Amino acid sequence: MMPQYVLGLRLLLVMALAVALAAACSSSDTGGTVATTTTQQAAPAAPQAPAPAPAAAAPAESMPGAAMAPEAAAMPIADPGAAPREAQEAKIERVVFGVNVLSQEYSIMRHGSQTQSIQYRPEYEHLVALDPNTGQTIPELATEWSLEPDGLSFRFQLRKGVQFHRGWGEFTARDVVHTHEQLALPDSEHGQAFSWARDVSAVEPVNDYEVIFRLTSPDANFLSKLGEQQSMMPIQSKANFDAEGEPATPETLYIAGTGPYQMQKRVIATYIRFERPEGSHWRITPDFQEFEYRFVAEPSTRLAGLLAGETHVADIPKDLQPQATGKGMKIANGNVPGLRTWVNVQCCWTDPDTGAYPARPDSPMTDVRVRKALSKAINRPLLNEAFFRNSASPMYMNHFHPTRLAWNTEWETRFPEQHGFDPVAARAILAEAGFNENNPLETNFDIAELPHYAGASDLGEGIAGMFADVGVKVNLLTRDSAVRRAAGRARENDNHLIVSASSSDHFFGFAVWTTPIFSMTNANNIPEINELTRRGMQTLEPDAQFAIWREIGNAYYETYQTLPLFWLPAEAVYNPEFISDYVFPGSITGTWTHIQNIRAAQ
Repeated sequence: MMPQYVLGLRLLLVMALAVALAAACSSSDTGGTVATTTTQQAAPAAPQAPAPAPAAAAPAESMPGAAMAPEAAAMPIADPGAAPREAQEAKIERVVFGVNVLSQEYSIMRHGSQTQSIQYRPEYEHLVALDPNTGQTIPELATEWSLEPDGLSFRFQLRKGVQFHRGWGEFTARDVVHTHEQLALPDSEHGQAFSWARDVSAVEPVNDYEVIFRLTSPDANFLSKLGEQQSMMPIQSKANFDAEGEPATPETLYIAGTGPYQMQKRVIATYIRFERPEGSHWRITPDFQEFEYRFVAEPSTRLAGLLAGETHVADIPKDLQPQATGKGMKIANGNVPGLRTWVNVQCCWTDPDTGAYPARPDSPMTDVRVRKALSKAINRPLLNEAFFRNSASPMYMNHFHPTRLAWNTEWETRFPEQHGFDPVAARAILAEAGFNENNPLETNFDIAELPHYAGASDLGEGIAGMFADVGVKVNLLTRDSAVRRAAGRARENDNHLIVSASSSDHFFGFAVWTTPIFSMTNANNIPEINELTRRGMQTLEPDAQFAIWREIGNAYYETYQTLPLFWLPAEAVYNPEFISDYVFPGSITGTWTHIQNIRAAQ
């Protein structure tokens, strides 16, 4: 089936064509060392898209899975008005989901990170949603949308009668305007504040149930940014904000949303608990009266909690899953490819003041030979077996997947030479770059857990050991996440590596992790690729879009912008005594989403 971001692209094209037609009649010690430095630790009946309409054909090789792909939906997208799903009786009042600890907890949306977004997703809804079975963009708080004749503005018809939690009234256009204004404020630390302030010139209410977003340039990623996929604009109540102001602390209740659950209580670093609002939800009423994310750092402790009945569903790593399934537990799998992990190279960016690239030319990571040597030092098959029980799929290109736009089969065939495990070659390449036993390459490796999957810190230490095996001096850093993020914002991470992960789509993953398009990043970003990405984001015609993204991919591949690791299965282990099923995409930022779809066992 067609990936959501490709569908969004084609959707935009269909919109544009329709407008045009209307106008015409849119560690080791073997040579290297590992040192440690520590800082103080401070579906359910979802609405479906209307009947498909023909779309302009993309080049055949752009979509290897095209035979399974539905055509783009007609313009405008309209909600067929599916009946809401009612709750069924559950054996327990509260269902508990054991997940990894968050690196950031917050209640003020504009100061939060989308990578930690599971903590607010049960509370909020978006204008457009993601079908958890197909990854297709579908209506949510907006019932339909269309491109305006100017080719830049999007008009949304809003759903009538949707109520905010805790009696804060009906959802209307004023809440859409308010949410955008908050995220785009100058003091906003939201990951996409820069994009909302720059790329949207105005959000204009036409009436209570109609709103227009006016963009500064065409944006093939707009619907994904706006919607559930990236959770860049979870809709909040303006009336609640005006009456009570923003939350004072992370423990404070969120500004009211319209989601299937509402926040009840939070204990920092321990849990966040939600409850089902009174009455039936307009879209889907959860089976369980309460839902709780319980934060547990150790995977073995999450497993113990699941087996003891303290939790009912949990993020359990592959090496521990047999212990769970051996006791009768079952596994729910994400339905849409998107979860992946890689080594992020933090070093090389364009100086925003002078335009100089790289801003820190003395960093050894600016040398593409160093990045290639590090990639060839990674024994991926061994890591896959040790950490994922060989369930991970090879990543030949970060953000690019065989089912995604502009995939190039040469990236796979050339991978053994470009990135394949070869410690002898890695040492030789380092020597060519001027590093040897007398002058070893020295770098810093942040060791951190991730909410996307279990065991990221162990994986990072394993990779650092492989670097040490080819003569690299690796300084392991276990910095508090706030310290690490602050250093990133200050662009102090100029010779640093970290295992990263994302469940994001094609456009968003690339723009956020490898370019400064949405926000200034101290990750490796190359001017040529930055400019190509800007062009790609502004191009709606499929053949031109394909050509630009192929060019981006080829440049990315040759420059080793990041070090690829794996595409991962999104797997939640659950107790079938209490849960019958859990349908979720697995490709959404935060991974463990759509918790209203956890069905009670009968």
